[in-house]
Amino acid sequence: MKLRSWVLFAALSAGLMGCALAQEAMLKLSSGPYTKYLAKNSVTIVWHTTQKSSSIVAWGKSESYGMKTNGEAGVTHKVKLSGLSGGTIYHYRVVSKSELEEVSSEDQSFSTLFADLSVRSAQFPSSLAVGLNYTVPVTTFLGSQPLDKPYTISIYRTAYSKEGLLLMENVKVGSATVWPHNPNTYRTTNVPITLSVLKKGRRGMQEAFSTRSVFTVKAEAAEPEENISNNQLTREVPVTH
Repeated sequence: MKLRSWVLFAALSAGLMGCALAQEAMLKLSSGPYTKYLAKNSVTIVWHTTQKSSSIVAWGKSESYGMKTNGEAGVTHKVKLSGLSGGTIYHYRVVSKSELEEVSSEDQSFSTLFADLSVRSAQFPSSLAVGLNYTVPVTTFLGSQPLDKPYTISIYRTAYSKEGLLLMENVKVGSATVWPHNPNTYRTTNVPITLSVLKKGRRGMQEAFSTRSVFTVKAEAAEPEENISNNQLTREVPVTH
């Protein structure tokens, strides 16, 4: 009787262990999918699986997809989609297949850039003072595709106290509109900025104690839903009072 019970217990344990091992061996998505290197006419889709498997991306302008692109098999999957239209929303779903199993993601989406536009330089003064007006020359570069709409260059300020406490974050201090220009050309635009005095905060910190300011320069579309740049520039400039 004891021998039979032991045999039954061993068989049950082996069965449970086998189920656990089979569960671990199942093909799964371990992370992703997500996008990298987003541009006007291309993007790379990345995801990871628990086993070596194929790399397939179904994509299109709706959840019906209609297009399919294959990549190299592996556990890290990278598939580049090319020939996309600028300023367009695309849907995609990734599929990975091993010899015995298949796994896929839910529907995902991304929006391509409206234009390949980048911020190349921003000439800030060596120091700035609160309450004064300044002009910052900002140079942008438009890629090979023409841009038929104006865009805005915006400058944002993030300020810290000398103790490192955050006093303001991404507050717009200036902007200027840039009208369409020829592709493969640089354009320098003078952006006016004004630094306002911070009001006394809950911690009792005032602008006079702000010793570090970081300025972020962005090229932004006139319409918020249109991505026109995956590039921005930051500069740290001391601010006096």
